[in-house]
Amino acid sequence: MENKKYLKFLIPLVAVVVIIESVILIGRSSANKKVVVDNNKPVEVETKVVDLKLESATSELKMNGTATVNLLMSMKEKKSLDSLAYYVKYDPTAFEVTNLKLSDRLPKPTFSKVSTNKSMIVANFMVADQKGLSLSDKEKLTVMSFDITAKKTGKFNFEISSGNEAKESVTMFVENATSKVLPYSSNQLTINVSR
Repeated sequence: MENKKYLKFLIPLVAVVVIIESVILIGRSSANKKVVVDNNKPVEVETKVVDLKLESATSELKMNGTATVNLLMSMKEKKSLDSLAYYVKYDPTAFEVTNLKLSDRLPKPTFSKVSTNKSMIVANFMVADQKGLSLSDKEKLTVMSFDITAKKTGKFNFEISSGNEAKESVTMFVENATSKVLPYSSNQLTINVSR
């Protein structure tokens, strides 16, 4: 009798462990692919074409200390782009942002600004060339850099914005040939400010 109870408990437990291990293995074998599990079958959703990375030489600052933050962009596939829009969220009560610089590899921006009201660092680009801006496979560039000065203590994040409730401030990359918005991956940069 106890063996039956034991088996009723053990079989679902083993099934859950097998599903979890399958998801982990699939995740490792396709690092740039998003995978969901539906009825115990992994389904590929999308491949990230653009990789965005915020980085700084330091993650530790003293009050009134400064650092430079770079936004790096790398391509997983060769693509030609019609437009690019970058929105970086930050806390304007914690940092003063100055000296915004944009890559010479990109066209002249249609709009660029450090907005304390919206807590955003913004750079938008429209490509005039009918062929678009061609970016090769594995091409890497620093698309923007800016200086930060710490104004208060604590841990604060800089991150790529995927949009707010009103669908504004959306970071996106529009492909020239298809007008599709390309999927991207991004990180979060945490800066710790102390006295």
